[in-house]
Amino acid sequence: MSGIDILLIEDEPNIAEAVRFILMREGWRLEIWTEGGQALDRIRALRPRLVILDVMLPAQSGLEVLAALRADPELASTQVLMLTARGGASLGGATRLGKGDAMAGAGLFDAPEPACTDAAPDAAHPAPDRGTPAARPDFVMAKPFDNDELRRVVKEMLGQPA
Repeated sequence: MSGIDILLIEDEPNIAEAVRFILMREGWRLEIWTEGGQALDRIRALRPRLVILDVMLPAQSGLEVLAALRADPELASTQVLMLTARGGASLGGATRLGKGDAMAGAGLFDAPEPACTDAAPDAAHPAPDRGTPAARPDFVMAKPFDNDELRRVVKEMLGQPA
């Protein structure tokens, strides 16, 4: 165990610095990683209590990192707060995503779309498999975010009183 509370995986320096400042003032130990390609290795090495993960990252997207994290039996239960600029208006702040949650974070965490076909499904040609739902974070927060809301969500995720 590294003693790191939070691993922030964010490539935008201004956002990373803002999150670092806000959360370190609360006393949490935080490390920043700036790309997705080696993010899973960094998570594995640090074993943070919480990963704050940007959706759009260089080398590998946050969604790919999340899928790999959830597929790893040793890391699958790691708490993940996903930050996204996509669908910010429709998210309207932090949203907790549960296993059966119908609201999938502005469509980011829906099952993959089936291949397009012109023929209607029948016994000889059944409907395409919709696949399994994509990996989901524990919370999704739209950028730009409210500083107090970020603190509140992180406290909740780390099991601390608000």
